[in-house]
Amino acid sequence: MRTTRFTLIELLVVIAIIAVLASMLLPALGKARQKAQQVTCSGNLKQVGMAVQMYIDEHEDWFPGMMQSSGKFIEDLSPYLRARTPLGSSFIYAKRPSDVHVYWCPSYNPADAIYISGSSTYWYYHSCRAINFYLRTTHASVQNTGNELYTRLTHIKKPGQKMYFVDSWGSTAFSANTYPFKTTASVTSRLDGRHSGMANALWADFHVEAKKSEEFSTNTYWGNSSGISYALKP
Repeated sequence: MRTTRFTLIELLVVIAIIAVLASMLLPALGKARQKAQQVTCSGNLKQVGMAVQMYIDEHEDWFPGMMQSSGKFIEDLSPYLRARTPLGSSFIYAKRPSDVHVYWCPSYNPADAIYISGSSTYWYYHSCRAINFYLRTTHASVQNTGNELYTRLTHIKKPGQKMYFVDSWGSTAFSANTYPFKTTASVTSRLDGRHSGMANALWADFHVEAKKSEEFSTNTYWGNSSGISYALKP
C-alpha cells in the first residue's frame, strides 16, 4: 500500500495559508484582549464609585479629601475596599497587582513596575488615576500638598456631566498618590487614553463612561486653567 506524502510545495502552501489566517486572527484577538481590559478597568472604577458613595453616606455628603503626596484618598476608602492601605504615599509590600485591586488598571503595563530596593519580592505599582481638581472647595496650586477639602455631592452642578476619577499617566515615583487633574499640570496629572485612545472615567453621579482623552478638555467636564470651576454651584 502506497503512503501519500506531501510534496515540499504543498507543505509550503499549507504553511502560507496558516500564516495568512494567523495574520487575520491575531489583530482581532488583540482587540478582544484590549476590550476585556477596558471592561475590567470599568468594573474597578464602579467599585471605587460604590466605595465613594458609602463614604459620602457616612460623612454628611462630603467626598473623600486628598493629599497629593500621601495616599490619603486611598487610605480613606480602604475600609470599603479590599485594597491594601498604603503606608504614606506608597503601596508598600504589594506583591502582585491584586493587592492594589481596584486602583490597578489591567491595561497598565506591569513591566513598568519596579522592585523595592532591588528586591525581587515586592513591587511598586502606579494607581494610574487622577481626581478632578475642580471638585474642591478651593483652587490652590495644583502642587499643594496640604489637606485638600473636596465638596459635597449636593454642591455639584450636573454631577452626571462632571468627571471625578479618571485614567491618567503615572509618575516616576510608583506610588499610591492620586493626582489632581488639570490640563496645564505635569504629566502625572494628564489623562491617559490607554484603552485604544479612550480613557475610563468615574463621574460624579457614580456612573462609569469612557471618552476619547481629548474630549476631556471640554471645560464643562471639570473647570479651566484659570481656576474657574464649572463643576460647583455658585
